[in-house]
Amino acid sequence: MNVYPIEVQRAILEAMPIAERRLFLTAGHIANELVILRKLILLSNNTPAESEIEYHAQACQSLTLVKLFALKACAGWEFLQGMRYQPFVQDYQTDADANLAPCLSRLGAYFSNNRNLLTYIRNKFAGHYDHEEINRVLNEIPDRTFHFYITEQSGNSLYYASEEILFNVLATQAQPNEDLRAIFNRLIDEVDEVAAAITDFAQGVMIVVAKKYFPDGRPSAAHVHDVTAIPSRNVPLPFFVDFRDALDEGDTPTADRSGTPA
Repeated sequence: MNVYPIEVQRAILEAMPIAERRLFLTAGHIANELVILRKLILLSNNTPAESEIEYHAQACQSLTLVKLFALKACAGWEFLQGMRYQPFVQDYQTDADANLAPCLSRLGAYFSNNRNLLTYIRNKFAGHYDHEEINRVLNEIPDRTFHFYITEQSGNSLYYASEEILFNVLATQAQPNEDLRAIFNRLIDEVDEVAAAITDFAQGVMIVVAKKYFPDGRPSAAHVHDVTAIPSRNVPLPFFVDFRDALDEGDTPTADRSGTPA
């Protein structure tokens, strides 16, 4: 794909009042974080599980990434809420090319819905750990065997029984006729929805800033760069990873450093 580096001179940034500069750069930062986390979430389900253990590991990895996304998405929305009533942001919303008002409307509708899963996860398991919510699940432990998967290499063990707490709590957020898999699919849909809205907002801000502060109303692109975009189906993100070749000296993997389970 083609990549177009856009040059932003210091004089352009200094021409913006500090509040505009803060929105311009921070909106891009928030969009970067959510785009990166969204990619990892999608790729974490891209590696076929060859056993139940691998399936459990992939699910835990995906949910951990979703928790990080929830934390950043809620923080990003709080930042935008704090900026949206600034007079210059009100002016930004009148720009038809930027299309900012619909983005803010989509985000406002999502986060004002008290059934949204990202806010729930952020409040209960990402921003902090809610003792009452955890106790609610632990007071009704199913009569079955739970598992901890211990590996010889440090960093690959999976304390799966601990993660089942969150899986069970997610089940309490089910809508009628919705099982746990359907809840998780809804969660991924909400990740896509919020990531798209905030990315669209950041791009809209760039459009307005370009019109206001760049010569001729548009930034000048430096030389076009051609980068290789790897098809997503070819990008695995497995949970179990052998890091011996990266951590040990030399090119040949050697025995595990500890020799004992982590």
